[in-house]
Amino acid sequence: MTFTVLCFSQLGNAIAIRSHRVSVFSIGPFSNKPMLGAILLTVALQFMIIYTPFFNNLFSTKPLTLAELSITIAVSSLTFWVVELEKLIRRVRGK
Repeated sequence: MTFTVLCFSQLGNAIAIRSHRVSVFSIGPFSNKPMLGAILLTVALQFMIIYTPFFNNLFSTKPLTLAELSITIAVSSLTFWVVELEKLIRRVRGK
């Protein structure tokens, strides 16, 4: 779970820091197609490491249950939301 949280947290951070002040929701989360492709590829590779027996042995991982995956996604999304909150505070203070 820790490995997946670290991976997904970095993806959330990459999405959020496209601008230091403007929210990703204003920019549009799908406006950068190459980045979207890289994120989808990374998620696919992460799932391959989690759910493929060969990679389970190679990376010393084991398949996550739906509950564990849900917790992992929730915890890793905190990085994204904290960066977005920081940008909101910067915008409010700047006005």
